[in-house]
Amino acid sequence: MSPHTVSVGIPIAGTVVGMVIMILGVLQGGINPTLLAGTLVMMGGIGYLARDLIILEAETEPESHH
Repeated sequence: MSPHTVSVGIPIAGTVVGMVIMILGVLQGGINPTLLAGTLVMMGGIGYLARDLIILEAETEPESHH
């Protein structure tokens, strides 16, 4: 597996896991620890995904524009 696949795939998986946890929290009703934990996991996954995409974009930019 390429490093690019890992750097994007893991945060996406974290986001999906966070959404599943959030759905379980919503089904329990009201604001509860499960809902808050799912929100934190999902936000973390989105943050890492954004960071990794910025890094990948910086690595793949052309050196010069002529």
